[in-house]
Formats: sequence, structure tokens, C-alpha cells
Amino acid sequence: MLDTPHSPARIPAALLAAVRAADYPLVVRLARRQAGLTQEQLGSATGYSAATISRLETGRQPLNDIATLRRLAQSLDIPCRWLGLAEEQLSGHPLQGRTVRAFTSAVVGPELRVVPSAAGEERNVKRRHFLGVAGPALLSATASNTVSDTISDRLERLLTDAGTAAPASLAALTAELGKAREAFAATSYGALSITLPPLVQAAETTVAEVGGLMRDQAHVLLADAYVLTAMLATKVHTDAVACVAADRALRAARASGNLSAVAGAARQVAIAMRRQGRHASATSLLADTAARLGAGTDRTNPTVLARYIDLLCTAAYASAQGGEQHDAEDFIGEAELAARRLVVTPAMPGASMPATVAAYRISIHNALGDPAMSLTVAQKVDPRRLPSSERYARYCIDTARAWHAFGDRGRAVHALLAAERAGPEEVRRPSVIALISAMRHQPGRVPPLLHELAARTRAV
Repeated sequence: MLDTPHSPARIPAALLAAVRAADYPLVVRLARRQAGLTQEQLGSATGYSAATISRLETGRQPLNDIATLRRLAQSLDIPCRWLGLAEEQLSGHPLQGRTVRAFTSAVVGPELRVVPSAAGEERNVKRRHFLGVAGPALLSATASNTVSDTISDRLERLLTDAGTAAPASLAALTAELGKAREAFAATSYGALSITLPPLVQAAETTVAEVGGLMRDQAHVLLADAYVLTAMLATKVHTDAVACVAADRALRAARASGNLSAVAGAARQVAIAMRRQGRHASATSLLADTAARLGAGTDRTNPTVLARYIDLLCTAAYASAQGGEQHDAEDFIGEAELAARRLVVTPAMPGASMPATVAAYRISIHNALGDPAMSLTVAQKVDPRRLPSSERYARYCIDTARAWHAFGDRGRAVHALLAAERAGPEEVRRPSVIALISAMRHQPGRVPPLLHELAARTRAV
């Protein structure tokens, strides 16, 4: 075990450098070696296999689960903060370990109470403030995002390249799509932009080569591949590509006759419409698609019900962006009711859905210009229930937007740093770079951590 207390003089230089660089997989590996433990021994102490410890140490498995980080810190006898977990002070004594409340406070801050009668006026004041500081920075930050530009180039070639790939078995396509979804969930957007083109080409060729029920299944897989393409294009603000990919996804889904696939593709079409400012049309498409799913009973298939919830959440956000507060509340309220009916199964884990719906409320209140309510909602989200690094990073970024609009740049920075630890590529998206740039250009002293984050993300 490492000696405690952990003064810099007692920490090996390489381990200290890893801690300062927030390279948590390397911290685990070096701390394990310093403690004289094998991967198998550390796995036994934490309840994981040696293979899992190896994946965590090499970064092949995201190191962002709070319970996992806590067990690793305790087993290695290192401070929780070495693994990015904020430690609170109580009567001068550090609290080792994390409660949900402590974790949420690190991102959201102390509980914020809003006087209901003042919420409407506060929303208007804070919205004017937010819009006033974000404009010029948005344009300059977006133009400098070379990483997103590279991804955009690959996605554009995906749609225009006439090259073909050999057909693949449905099992192989399914497996590759699973890996692609995992990459998206882990915010590995650059890697995904490389693997998507051959996957889409293989799916296209397979559809042309098979017949009967196999062709229907191949169309579902092709639709899923184009949905992922649209999702990634939206992440990097390549809206023209997202629009074309969503249309192709919908065509493939309709050819399959699979209602769930049609719903997933229609959702991406609606997102493309929303980003063009067509909020009412997007909401109408989402509502109609949700109604056709027939997900109103307790006997609804869990996969279909989860798709129904996604459509409602997206409709709520589109309504909020269109300024339709009552519609937004209706849609998100129905999504919350549906999430309570979702039965968790081994094939389709649904335990994360209530937290996902709750996190959507943060985005909705941000869109409505009510950062105080966003922060109140954020306090109630159990981040351990969020399903992926991508979802957790979005939760942090939405919370950062709320703090920024509320005028607390310090807490906004800490929320963005938490997002960066969970999904580095998520904070390098154009919209987040624009937020970082806007925060830097606010009057007053710029926190050093914000300067460092701006340098890492190339926010000007």
C-alpha cells in the first residue's frame, strides 16, 4: 500500500505526473505497481477480473463509473481526488469515498432554491444575459475546430464515396454496429468516423445481395448505421450530412418494415429539422411517430417503450427550443411516466432511463432560458444511473451552461472539467468550444483552469 498521508515527496515522479495530468488509467496502473499488487490481486480486492483491470488501465474500458473509481481508490489506498473524485471537508477531516450528494455537488454545487413567483422574471433576465455574451465567440470558436473538421470530412466522404465493400453476414454487421455504438457512447468520435464508412458500405452491399427476411434485417442494420452517422454529424455540427444520413436511415427503415427502426430514423430526421429552426415540424413528426408506436400499455415491448421515451424527450427539447413551454412540459412529463413503466431486461437494460429523462429536463430549461430551474433539476439527477460517458458528459455540459447563464463561471468550469474527464471528445465539439470561448470573454478575472481548458480545446 502507498504511504499516507500522500505528500509530494513520497509520491513517485511518474505517478505524480499522471495525477496532475488527470490520466486516470495511468494513475491506477502506477499506483497498483507502487502498492505491489498484480492485476489479479487488485481485481480480487475490487470485485473485478484481472482482464477488466487491464482494460481499465489501458483505457480500453472507460474509467468513469463512480462506484468503480471509489473501490479502486480504497483498494489502492490513494486519495479519491487522484481519480477525479472531489473530496469534501467535514470538521477538518477529508471524507474518503463518494456519496451521490457529494458527487452531484462537485458538478452542480450547493443546492439552489428558487422562489417560484420570481422564476419567470429571473428566466427572462438570465436569458438576455446569456444571449448577450455568447454571440461573437460562437463564430470564432467554431471556425477553429480542426478535429471536428476532420470528422466532418470523413462523414462527407461517407455519403459521396462510390466505393463498395464486400457483403457481410448479418451477425458480423450486428457485431460491428455494437462496437460502433460503444464508441459513440464512449465519446470516441474520431475513431468512430474512421470505422463508420466501411460499415455503411458493407451494409449497403449486403442489402443488395440478400433477399427475403434477411434483406429486411439488413435494412434495419443499414438504417442503424445511417442513424449513427447522423448522430455523429450532429455532434460536429455538420448539419447537411446529418440531414442526408437521417433521410437515408428513414428510407432503409421503411424498407425493413420495422416500426422501431422507423421511429429511430424519424427521430434523427426531426433533429435535423429542429437544427434548421423548424421546431414545430420536428415536434409534429416526433409526436406522430410516437403515437404510431402504440406504447401506451404496460405490456409494451421494452425496446419499443424505450424508443417511445426517446421520441418524447426529443419532442420536449424541440418544443422548448421553439419557445413552447407547455408542450415541452407535456412531452417530458409523459416521458417520465413511460420511464416508470419500463421493465428492465437482460437484453435491454432500462435502469438508466429515468435518469436520462431527468437529464433532458436540464436541457429543456436551458432552452427555455431558465438556468435556475436547470440547476434545481440537476441536483435531483443520480449521475450513477446515466448509461454512458456520452450521457454523463452531456449532463455536465448542460449543467455548465446553466451555471454560465446564471453568472457563476467558477462552477461552470468545474462542470466542464468533469465532462472532459468522462468524455474528452465531447468537450471538443463546436458548441462546447463556443461555450468555453464565451466564458473566457466574460468580464472579470478568468480562472486559470478555464485558460487551460481553452488551450486544450483550442477555444479562442
